[in-house]
Amino acid sequence: RVPIVTKLEFQAGLNYNKTVFTTEATFPEDAVAAQEQQYRGIWSPQASLMFRPSALQTVYFSVSRGYSFPAISETLTPEGTINTGLKPENGYNFELGSKLYLFQNRLYAGVSAYSLLVNDLLVAQRVDNDRYVGVNAGSTLHRGIEVSLNYTAILGRETVLRPYISGSFGDYSFRDFNNNGEDYSGRELTGVAKNKVSGGFTLTLPHNLFLNADYYYVDAIPLDDANSIYADSYSLLNLKAGYSRIILKNLTISASAGINNLYNTRYAAMVLVNATGFNGASPRYYYPGLPVNYYGNLKVAYLF
Repeated sequence: RVPIVTKLEFQAGLNYNKTVFTTEATFPEDAVAAQEQQYRGIWSPQASLMFRPSALQTVYFSVSRGYSFPAISETLTPEGTINTGLKPENGYNFELGSKLYLFQNRLYAGVSAYSLLVNDLLVAQRVDNDRYVGVNAGSTLHRGIEVSLNYTAILGRETVLRPYISGSFGDYSFRDFNNNGEDYSGRELTGVAKNKVSGGFTLTLPHNLFLNADYYYVDAIPLDDANSIYADSYSLLNLKAGYSRIILKNLTISASAGINNLYNTRYAAMVLVNATGFNGASPRYYYPGLPVNYYGNLKVAYLF
C-alpha cells in the first residue's frame, strides 16, 4: 500500500500457487493404481487505485488475475483415472466501483462495473445418470454492473424502517467455446441468469414487534449450451412478523410467523445444465421450488 498524494492510494499484491495431489483407490472393486497430478504454477497479481474524497467515500479501480482448480470429481475419467490434460480455469478481472455513506451514514450506496475474461473454462459433461466429468471448453466473457442500496429511516422513538435493494445486471457469454465438435461461441453462458434483483425492508415497531418483507427476481436461465431451452424468469415475495422480549435479566422469549412464496409462484429452485435423458426418459433440467408455505416458531433462550 503506497499513498501517492492526499486522498489517493495505490495497492498491489502477488500470489503464487503450485498444486500437487495424489489419488488412491480404497475399495478393491474400484482398484486403480495411485496417480499423482500436478498443475503448472500460477502467478496471480493484483493492483488497485483508490480515491478517498472523505473517510466515508471511496472510488476504486482494480485489475487482478485469479484461478480455480478442478474439483477431484471433475478430474476423474469414467474409468476412475485422472485426466492429466485438464487445466485450471484462470481469468482477468477489471473493476471500477464506488462505496458511499451519505446523509449522516443513514444511506449506503455501492456500485461496481466489471469485465471478467475466463480462459480454459471448466464445464461439466454428463456421461451417465447423475455422473459428470470436467472438460476445458474455451473462454467466457462476463460483463455487468452490481448495485446495492440500504437506508435507515427513524420514524419514531421505537420505530425504525430499514429498506434495501440490490441487483446485478450483466451480459455473460461464451467467447470461444467448442464442445463435442459443436461451436457455441457467442451464445449465452449456460446456467446463469443475466439479471437478478432483491429488495425488501425490516420495520422495527414499539413493544418489541418487527416485520420483514423480501422480494426476489431472477431472469430467464439458459439450460443448454445451444440456448435452445430456458428456465422461465420468476419473482418471489416472502413475509415475516415477530416479537422478541427480555423477560428476566438472562431470559429472552421470541416468536415469529411467516409466509414464503406468497403468490404461489412456480419456479426452478435449482437447474441442471445440459441434462440428458436415459432409458427413454425426458431430460430433467430443474428441481422445482416450494409452493406457498407457512411457518411459525417459538424460542426461549436463557443466558448463563
